[in-house]
Amino acid sequence: MKLSMEMALMELGNQYIAVPVNRGPVNKLVRLNDTGKVVFNGITEGLEEDAIVRRITEEYAVSESDAYSAVRKVIELLRKEGILEK
Repeated sequence: MKLSMEMALMELGNQYIAVPVNRGPVNKLVRLNDTGKVVFNGITEGLEEDAIVRRITEEYAVSESDAYSAVRKVIELLRKEGILEK
């Protein structure tokens, strides 16, 4: 998995906002929760889905199946918004 553009993750209260870097006017903002932050960071580090799921199960008290579901939702959102390559 790879981001389709250079993005930065900014913390805003208890949420995170993924914003494009060096792209002129900002036209893409994606709001993420804590799980979304872990997924986003994992993608930027070059991790595959399984490794991101492991990271979530280590950080949070969730089952592997719940972690997979959460990771897939975030990946789907990022693809829908054109931030993640297909």
